[in-house]
Amino acid sequence: MRTKLQGEVRNLQGDVDQQRDNLEEEQEARADLQRMLTKANNEANTWRQKFQSGEGGVRSEEMDDLKRKMNAKLAETDSNLEASHAKCISLEKTRNRLQNELEDVMVEVERVCPYKILLLCMLIRDFPKSYNVFCT
Repeated sequence: MRTKLQGEVRNLQGDVDQQRDNLEEEQEARADLQRMLTKANNEANTWRQKFQSGEGGVRSEEMDDLKRKMNAKLAETDSNLEASHAKCISLEKTRNRLQNELEDVMVEVERVCPYKILLLCMLIRDFPKSYNVFCT
């Protein structure tokens, strides 16, 4: 009983150590993320100040040109999306049609197969007789 409890204590101690290690790793990762967030915020503030002071390097004409290009790209992407959607609908219709045809064929196979199996069984049953006739 005592050895069993000692074993459980060792196992639990190992679990505690593992959880401590996990906690330390998570704290390090959190600290790294906090540093990255602070750096990103500082960079955003720097760019905001440059933009507000006119040092951002982007003039209003350039901004309008960028907006036009983005709108053109957005329109092209929209048309591609619509074309893809239409193709998807067409493929879905084809898939449904083929599925229905497959079901029809399966019904036909189930209808025809028993007769062919019966015929094959009869041929197999009669094969030894016909084989003996040819061999003698």
